[in-house]
Amino acid sequence: MDDKSTRSANTTEVAGKATEKLRPHLLIVDDDRELCEVLKRYLEAEDFRVSFVHTGDAGVKAGIEGSFELIVLDVMLPDKKGFNVLKDIRQRTRTPVVMLTARGEEFDRILGLELGADDYLAKPFNPRELAARISAILRRSGWHASWIGNFRPSIEASIFTLPTFGASLAHSPTAARGFVVFAPSAISTRGPGNSKSSG
Repeated sequence: MDDKSTRSANTTEVAGKATEKLRPHLLIVDDDRELCEVLKRYLEAEDFRVSFVHTGDAGVKAGIEGSFELIVLDVMLPDKKGFNVLKDIRQRTRTPVVMLTARGEEFDRILGLELGADDYLAKPFNPRELAARISAILRRSGWHASWIGNFRPSIEASIFTLPTFGASLAHSPTAARGFVVFAPSAISTRGPGNSKSSG
């Protein structure tokens, strides 16, 4: 490779790293592995970087030691409650936190906010709303204006991942529940002798 090609390659690499730094890095703490994968695919398509862990202890460690712009935290974790994870994280860092849970009771919402959560989103939810809430929090926290200006939620959010996962829904109840979280009107339950669609 000649000097010109080498300089071009180096410039491209530096530009790529700079762009990567401009993408907000999110941490998802949720024990539902398939749900984490679906969220990761959607949010990365919306120009976020995404990492995830599946236990409360791992969430506390990553939330404190990692470098994240925002944490999406499930309340119901296998080893400790998300509220306790939030308390531990808040003792060390002010990283914004969105509580994500199937429990939408008023008491839980108030408790999460009182413990330092920045927002609270109950399942079922639309991933476009999650992305919009994350964007709003980052904007309030002073995240790079250049990224916020480029954020454009996908208009196809409600049917995201159907082409990828549609064929396996009949064989994976957990994956199907993931779709109920995101797009109840878009799931086809057709099988042998069944032409009904949920909605």
